[in-house]
Amino acid sequence: MTPSDSPQNAALAALASVYAIAFANMDQGFCLLEKVDTSPNQPSDFRYLTVNPAFEKHTGLDNVTGKTILDVVPQAEQDTMAIYDQVALTGQSTHFQTYVGQLDLWMEARVYQLNQQPPQLAVLFNNITEWKKAQRQQSFLLALSDSLRPLTDPVTIQTIAAQQLLAELRAGWVYYISLATDSDTISALEGVSTEEPVPLLLGTGISRFGKAFLADYTNNGTVRYGDTQAEPSFTEQDRQAFRMIRAGALIAVPLVKVDKLIALLSVASPTPRVWTQQEVDLVKQVAERTWIALERARAEEALRKSEAAFRIIAQAAPALVWVCSALGEIIYFNQRWYDYTGQTEEQASGHGWITTMHPADAARILPYWQRCQRTGDSYEGEVRYQRHDGVYRWHLFRALPRRNSAGQIEAWYGLSIDTDDAKQAQEGLRKASRQKDEFLAMLAHELRNPMAAIHSGLAILSLTLVDEIPRSTVDMMSRQTAHLVRMVDDLLDVNRISQGKIELKTERANLVDLVQQAQHSLKALFEQQGKVLGVSLPTAPIEVDGDATRLTQVVINLLTNGLRYTGEGGQVRVSLMQEDNEAILQVRDNGIGLAEDQLEAIFELFVQVDNSLARSKGGLGLGLTLVKQLVGMHGGRVEAQSEGVGRGSTFTVRLPTLAAAPQPLAPPAQQAPDSGTPRRILVIDDNADAAMTLGMLLKLKGYESHTRTSGRSGLEAAEALQPAVILLDIGMPDLDGFASCRLIREQSWGGAVVVIALSGYGQQEDRQQTKEAGFDGHLVKPVDVEELLNMLTDLLGKDQTGTESA
Repeated sequence: MTPSDSPQNAALAALASVYAIAFANMDQGFCLLEKVDTSPNQPSDFRYLTVNPAFEKHTGLDNVTGKTILDVVPQAEQDTMAIYDQVALTGQSTHFQTYVGQLDLWMEARVYQLNQQPPQLAVLFNNITEWKKAQRQQSFLLALSDSLRPLTDPVTIQTIAAQQLLAELRAGWVYYISLATDSDTISALEGVSTEEPVPLLLGTGISRFGKAFLADYTNNGTVRYGDTQAEPSFTEQDRQAFRMIRAGALIAVPLVKVDKLIALLSVASPTPRVWTQQEVDLVKQVAERTWIALERARAEEALRKSEAAFRIIAQAAPALVWVCSALGEIIYFNQRWYDYTGQTEEQASGHGWITTMHPADAARILPYWQRCQRTGDSYEGEVRYQRHDGVYRWHLFRALPRRNSAGQIEAWYGLSIDTDDAKQAQEGLRKASRQKDEFLAMLAHELRNPMAAIHSGLAILSLTLVDEIPRSTVDMMSRQTAHLVRMVDDLLDVNRISQGKIELKTERANLVDLVQQAQHSLKALFEQQGKVLGVSLPTAPIEVDGDATRLTQVVINLLTNGLRYTGEGGQVRVSLMQEDNEAILQVRDNGIGLAEDQLEAIFELFVQVDNSLARSKGGLGLGLTLVKQLVGMHGGRVEAQSEGVGRGSTFTVRLPTLAAAPQPLAPPAQQAPDSGTPRRILVIDDNADAAMTLGMLLKLKGYESHTRTSGRSGLEAAEALQPAVILLDIGMPDLDGFASCRLIREQSWGGAVVVIALSGYGQQEDRQQTKEAGFDGHLVKPVDVEELLNMLTDLLGKDQTGTESA
């Protein structure tokens, strides 16, 4: 066996084979260097003894074996040579990074001494060029962000970013190109150039660079051209456009919002250039950071303007304006607050403002304010704040929360307006309104007393006169008295409706019957004035859900309005019909008519037709106001129509109807009073004339009547006479009707007596009050004789009524 065939040699050969495979396939570059002898005045140099494939891959150098470093890289960095010399001399291995400018290569190397004589070195290295570029790019972006962060002016942001990007890429120019919102026209241009400014003309369209360019950024976003003059998709006109702006090579990053091109960040080189992907990515990142900085700056500018505007408005507003935190601590008060309260900023800060609130209001408002802070509901109401002179004045306040993107309350914005003068004025108006109501009620009551006497006296005359001439006079006086009563009633009704004091007593009411009742009540009046009242009614009932008394009042007011405003031989016609679910009541006349501007105004309070005939007819202008209000309370509507002055008028009322209901059985006919002993009636009224005339009327109707003019004398008479019925006036001075009724009911005989109240007030609440006080009935002055007789019949029973005297 030869030495070369020994097992040891075989193992070494196998190991060498493994090393050779690893050497050829390793990622790290490797070279074996040997120091070359040079003269003292010459730079150090090393010869390549061997290199691996990775060496050639990383450096781009081949066939270097046997050559020196300076043969291959004449501009080799001397600091690298010095490191090699140091390792060769000392034998100490080392690790370093260096940039090889001639190769545009960054490498990270480890150097080991393999042999001292002759000096040989082993060099292992990695190409870290891309990592270095990425590191540099990251440093650049961080520096850019630091530069842009404090800037608030959009133009400055664009200029600084363009300057730094231009220096980093060593380009020809960098520009931010802004486009108009409604077209592709260049509206703004900010940037820098290494030479004279680029002739990108404001007001021209981006489409000047050709359809291919537009298609590229539309389809691909960022566009990159290494040589615009050799781009095959461009036309000669397109190339000319790029030559005009000195763009031999170009990167353009678009900003698109809602599918609309807003702006471009463009980087150009005057000559062709191969843009790396890393450079393209850098431009995109610069564009993104710049857009963000611009949006921030614009938002901050808008916020500054908004805050400035808010402060101007807050200082100018005639109100106390404030801002507080989510916890209710004051952040801002306008100057008016400090002027009004006399507080200093220190006194008002935090929760100090609460001390200016009236203690009674604070106890009411603060729990509500705390609840609003928890719920986020709007905070509003009225409160009294103390003025600097100690006077508390009413303020109307309202505040709303400002929320962040997460929906959490960040602050409250509010204002308080001094409403004290308005509140005092409103209180004055309410007081005046109360006084007006009281005056009208008292006026009506006081008018009813003399009217009661006149009404009863006329009724007596009507029953006793036989001469036709005095009878016609009595009839005339009766009509005028009734007219006066109606005017008083209308005045009170309008007032009560406007105050919301009238409640409808609704029931199923047949409008046909109500119109007939109105017709019958006015028939004699029409005949006396020589005028025609025509009626057209359906045979079937038309029913509504309404107050029969008030609806009859509507019909009567419309008919009397027509009667009043028609001349001699006038005609008023009323018709009733149903269309779908509506009842339509129309009243037509051939009277004075209405001008167009009066068709709406005629329904207003105290408004009358302004012509001589209308003025001569008098009236308070209340009837049509009542019609509109009452119809509205029934869910209906009324309108006036006229072809003009002198051509008559038509009033149309529309009311919702009810479905037809079975007809009720006819009520039994009212029986005439039976003959017998006259029932005794005592009339107690402090108005002697009214008491006397009513007593005489009752005697004429067959009752035994007695009168007294005070509560006390009336009680004494009641004790002595023990009448079946007492007609008792409510408003007596010494002992009023309520007290008198209570004393009567306390007597052993008082429980069986029928006590009927006589009052100038006739609303539902008035009737309810007398009922609760122990009265059996309620009559409104002046007493209607028929109503009184019907009530006596109902309360006494048919076998207990009075008998007609001879």
